[in-house]
Amino acid sequence: MKRILLLGLVSALFLSSCDKYIEGFDKSPNLPGEVSNANLLLVSGVATQSNYTGHLARMQACFIQQCSGIAFQYADLEAYVVTENDMDNLWNGIYADGAINAQTLIKQAGAGNPWYAGMAKVLKAMNLALASDMWGNVPLREALRGIEGPAYFNPAYDNQEQIYNDLQALLSEAIVDLKKPASANLLRPNASDDVFFGGDAASWVKVAWMLKARLAIHLTKRNGNNAATQANAFLDSANLSGNGDNMIARWGSRGNELNPWYSFNLTRGGYLKMGKPFVDRMLSTNDPRLPFFATTDASGGYSGTEANSGVDTTSDVGNFVAGASATNALVTYAEMMFIKAEAEFRLGNGAAAATAFNAAVKASILEVTGSSNPTFEAANANETATTITLEKILTQKNTALFSQIEAFNDWRRTGIPAVTPAAGAALSAVPRRLPTPLNERVNNRNASVVSDLLSRVWWDQ
Repeated sequence: MKRILLLGLVSALFLSSCDKYIEGFDKSPNLPGEVSNANLLLVSGVATQSNYTGHLARMQACFIQQCSGIAFQYADLEAYVVTENDMDNLWNGIYADGAINAQTLIKQAGAGNPWYAGMAKVLKAMNLALASDMWGNVPLREALRGIEGPAYFNPAYDNQEQIYNDLQALLSEAIVDLKKPASANLLRPNASDDVFFGGDAASWVKVAWMLKARLAIHLTKRNGNNAATQANAFLDSANLSGNGDNMIARWGSRGNELNPWYSFNLTRGGYLKMGKPFVDRMLSTNDPRLPFFATTDASGGYSGTEANSGVDTTSDVGNFVAGASATNALVTYAEMMFIKAEAEFRLGNGAAAATAFNAAVKASILEVTGSSNPTFEAANANETATTITLEKILTQKNTALFSQIEAFNDWRRTGIPAVTPAAGAALSAVPRRLPTPLNERVNNRNASVVSDLLSRVWWDQ
C-alpha cells in the first residue's frame, strides 16, 4: 500500500510538473480561441462584396437582359432553367460567410466598441436583405444562432413584411452606434479591416440611411405614397454630397482576391455576353457609358445577344465592371438620386423629381466615365417638372445600375424597362424569384419551400 501511495504521489508530481512545463505551449497561435473584431469585420465585408457582385448579380443581369448567357450553365440560366441545386452556394455565401461573421462581431464588439458593432449591423442588414429580396420569407430572428444549441438547428422562416421591419430597426441601431464619439470605442476600425471606408464611421452612417431608403422604395407596390415619403425622409437624413459617398467593392490582385466579374471571364470566358435590348438602348442615345460597360464586338462596334439565341460574336462585359482593376458598386449616390426622383414623382413633386433625376444621370456619367458629357446631359439630364416621367427615371436608373442586383428589384416592382421573355425558354415569363435551396429543403424542417420561379415575394405582389 505504501508503494502504491508513493507511486501515486510521484505520478501526481510528474503530471503537475508536466502541466506547468507545457503551459502556454499547448495552444497554437495560429488557432486563436477568439477571432478579433478586425478579422470579423474584414471577412464579413469581403463576403458581402462577393455576395452582391458574384453569381447573383450575373443571374439577375440575364433575367432583365442587361446580359445574355450563351454557354453551359449560363445558357440554362438564359432559358430560365434554375433549380434548387444551384442555390446552396449562394445561400451559404450570404448566411455562412457574410451574415454569421457580422452577427458574431455584433455580439463580440458589445457596448465598448460601438463603431465595430454598427458596421457589423449594416453588413448583417445588407446580407439578410439580399436573402429576403431573392427568396422572400427567410430565417432572420432565429437565424445565425446554431451555436446556442439544437433549438436553433432548424430556424423558423420569418415573413418578409416582418423581415423588412426588423432590417429597418437594425439599420437604425447601427446609426446610433456609428454616431457615438471616437472616445466611446476601446478599439476603432481602420483601413486594414474596413474594406469600404477605412474606418470612417460617418461614411457608414450615410450608407445606413441609404440602405433604409432603398428598402423603403421597394415597398411602392405595398404602401405607395408612404414608401415614397419614407424614402425621401431617409435620404434627407443621409445628407449626401456626391459620388464620394458611394459604397464600392474593392479587390486585390491575388487569385482569391480578384473582382468576381473579372475572375469569371478568366475561367469562363464566352459564357456571357452583353444583352441586346440594353446595348440597343444605349446606342440609340449615343450613351458615353457604353464603351465602359461593353467591349467592342467581332465587327469593331457594340452589340448585344438576343435572349436565348446563343449568338457569340457580340460584345463582352466591359472593363468598368469586369476589368482586372475594376471596382464594383454596392450602394451609390446616383442610385439614391434616382430613388429621390421616383419618390418625388410619386408624391406629385415634378420639379423636385426632375432636379433629382438630372443629378442622378450626371452622377452616373461622372462615376463611370470619369468626366461630365455636356452633349449627352443636355439631351438626357435636362428634365423639367412637365417633362419628367416614371419611365424616364426607371429606364435611366436601369442603365446606371448595370450589373447591380438592385436593377432586378426595380424591374420586379415597376416593370420598367419592359422585358420580353426569352423565346423558347422553359418558362413563359421572366423569373421573379429564386427557388428554395436544396440543403434548406432537406435539412431545415421549418423551411418555407418554394420552387415556382414565377411566384412573387411579398413586396412584389
